[in-house]
Amino acid sequence: MQLTAGIIQSYMSLPDGQVVLYASEWEVPNDNKLYIVISYNSVSQQVLGVKSEFNTETNQETSSVVSHERFTVELLSHGMEAVNRAPEIFMALNSQPSLFLQEKNNIRIFREGGMLDLSDLEGSGMLHRIQIPIIISNVQNKTTNADYFDKFTALNLKTEE
Repeated sequence: MQLTAGIIQSYMSLPDGQVVLYASEWEVPNDNKLYIVISYNSVSQQVLGVKSEFNTETNQETSSVVSHERFTVELLSHGMEAVNRAPEIFMALNSQPSLFLQEKNNIRIFREGGMLDLSDLEGSGMLHRIQIPIIISNVQNKTTNADYFDKFTALNLKTEE
């Protein structure tokens, strides 16, 4: 999440404090600035594959897990800035600096559908709220020491002669 926030903040040239990782106590300030909130959709992690390899020379096992995790990027503003700048999220996530950072960190960020305009939920307060669902695909690796199981008893085969 932190990497995604940094990519968006840098691309959109937003000052500190306007790109926020979701926290339940955070409230949208009553000003005309654009705020972007990135939240984790904890119930949606999906493991796509597990791989395990054993190295007989080092007696180490390396396990890898590929997973997709769903996040939401929300643009919030009391003015029209959330609506007008929403397409920049897609541009930020597909920019060359973003792709470089994704490669470096073993992740890939995909959009999941289009933009959802949830402004009507605010009623008369008319906070403009644009929601963009994204998926982050990542690879996690872990290497551990393991004994190679080669301590079988020698086979003694008796035959009738």
